[in-house]
Amino acid sequence: MAGKGQVNTPRVAVLVDTSTMWGRQVVAGIQHYALRHGPWLTFIEPRGIEEVLRVPQGWRGHGVIARIGQPEMARELKALRRPVVNVSGILAPGATFPRVTTDLAASGRMAADYFHQRGYRHFGYFALTGLSYVAAQQEAFAAQVAETGGSFAVYAVRPHRGAEPDWNLSLEQLGAWLRGLPKPVAILTWNASASRELLYAAQAVGLPVPEDVAVLSGTDDDLFCEFSPVPLSGIRPPAEQIGHRAAAMLDRLMAGKAAPARP
Repeated sequence: MAGKGQVNTPRVAVLVDTSTMWGRQVVAGIQHYALRHGPWLTFIEPRGIEEVLRVPQGWRGHGVIARIGQPEMARELKALRRPVVNVSGILAPGATFPRVTTDLAASGRMAADYFHQRGYRHFGYFALTGLSYVAAQQEAFAAQVAETGGSFAVYAVRPHRGAEPDWNLSLEQLGAWLRGLPKPVAILTWNASASRELLYAAQAVGLPVPEDVAVLSGTDDDLFCEFSPVPLSGIRPPAEQIGHRAAAMLDRLMAGKAAPARP
């Protein structure tokens, strides 16, 4: 039985995957805010990154923090008629909620600067087609490379699911692309899975990493960056800060205050 003090305590659903370091850090940021500014009754379950996340039918809550990656999820959350804050880098159709997320263009520019400061003059991007958020990072990376006068090449594949490359992609073709690039070359990928495929392809054609092919993952997952032939470097998104700021924004919305005009 709930105590009297819990009757008016905000009930908040967190629809964020817990299978990635990013998701767990977002949750940690939300919890940090709730402990300092709550109390909140926070509802979350273990979930994978591509699982469909939703609140139970008839849930009597006050607000939601969610990684909204599909239009169906956006429609379901709008039907709740409760404050929602989106923490996804994906701008799904219909997801017009207030948003706290990584600046993907800034991460692309930062990666190019990181490589350039280390003396690289030849660059590449291993792209996943059909994903606007991947394209945003790729375009910013390419623009920054162009500004510094470096060469740039792209290898694009269709994702298998979400933002994961197909496990059956041709390592021989990817390796041939790598072999044809001027060396040493510095390549940015969207995530650690794509970086791992690059490492396998480099191995297949006898290219040493990082001596000939330097690889940087656009995300920094502690497990997957280590689970590769060569430990990967990655861009660490401010996931805990995103969670904290999303919680602060939701707190304002639940208090009846207006949403910010921009992410």
